[in-house]
Amino acid sequence: MSSRPRLCRFFQEGRCRFGERCHFSHSSEDSRELLFPSNMSGLTAGTSFAGTASISGILSGPGPMLLFGAVRSNPSPVNPSSQLVEAINSLRVSAGQEVLDKSDEFFHVMNKVICLEEGDLEDMIEAIRDALPEDCHTVHNSEEEMDYDDESEDEDEDFGIMDLFSPLKKTTPVYQEPTFSPRQTVRFARNSYSLTDNNRREIFADWDLLENPSTINVQFGPDFHIKDSHIAQFCAHPAICRRIQRFTAGDSDTGCGSGVGEEVFVRFVKLCSTMRVFRLDSFTSLSDASLLTIFEHCPNIEMICLAGNDKVHGNVSGTALKTLASRPYLAPKLKSLSLIDQQTGVQSGVKVLSRARPMLWIYTGDTVGNSMAAQSLGEEEQMFTWLGGKIVGV
Repeated sequence: MSSRPRLCRFFQEGRCRFGERCHFSHSSEDSRELLFPSNMSGLTAGTSFAGTASISGILSGPGPMLLFGAVRSNPSPVNPSSQLVEAINSLRVSAGQEVLDKSDEFFHVMNKVICLEEGDLEDMIEAIRDALPEDCHTVHNSEEEMDYDDESEDEDEDFGIMDLFSPLKKTTPVYQEPTFSPRQTVRFARNSYSLTDNNRREIFADWDLLENPSTINVQFGPDFHIKDSHIAQFCAHPAICRRIQRFTAGDSDTGCGSGVGEEVFVRFVKLCSTMRVFRLDSFTSLSDASLLTIFEHCPNIEMICLAGNDKVHGNVSGTALKTLASRPYLAPKLKSLSLIDQQTGVQSGVKVLSRARPMLWIYTGDTVGNSMAAQSLGEEEQMFTWLGGKIVGV
């Protein structure tokens, strides 16, 4: 690097306003290496300048690129109104960019850093970063941030990542169940019985009502003790099963629903080709086999709620969820899946499925009963909402 002062380009053009105070030579006998050469590769840092090659990357944010070659160190601040403005603009012209007015924000930034001590490049970079508008910052992950991300991924293998402010929550509307008119709905509030010859017999249903072509919504109330025999009677009427779009039964408080076994339920599901919504509370006998049957035989399914209760958990372990994650053609319209009070291993399947179907709302957790024992232990419900492979609600 030459020790001789560089020739002032502005003096050569008759435009230097600093005279004897200029840090650059006004003599043609000195080095003919100009202060701001038109060739950008010629930018080097002299003894009176702080090298700024790395700073130029900070100033090239969104919008026009801002370039400069060197910043003169001066013990007293200099207003960037003349030589600095012309120097910067000469570089911009060489780069094919428009010139900047001296009132531009860039020169206010330069005014803040021009008085820094020579060689204090890191402080200069931080000063420029702080002075620039926020949207001009170039974001890069530091090594510390990368290490933290790796730790988060490791943590995710065990517990799942929480992102309570996930943008997916704004772009993915929560599923709304379809509504049905009273004319389309048949509701069984509780079991009915008749006494004939001193024999008590259950009167299950008015099949004439169920056979009405408009009936597509079947509801069993929380006090209806639904059993295998009731599901078997539906199986004996396949035309009715093919027409049902919503089926609701069971209750987590009364325990109604635990009387339905998996074998008869699977037979029932295979007949429900137009089913859109299953709401099944306290169906503790159902496992992944029932879920997989729904995925395979109900192409219009939109919502599944399958729950055990606080006393007896269901038998879903998550294997059906992993199968669904690997087969995108199954249950293509599924928007909401709720698996409450199931086996602890279900979380691993939920995580896999949520990543494979990021727009699917999945709800998991365990309920707590109203018993004195539960209250005395201070137990609390743990409910989680999954979206895009992350927990977005607790």
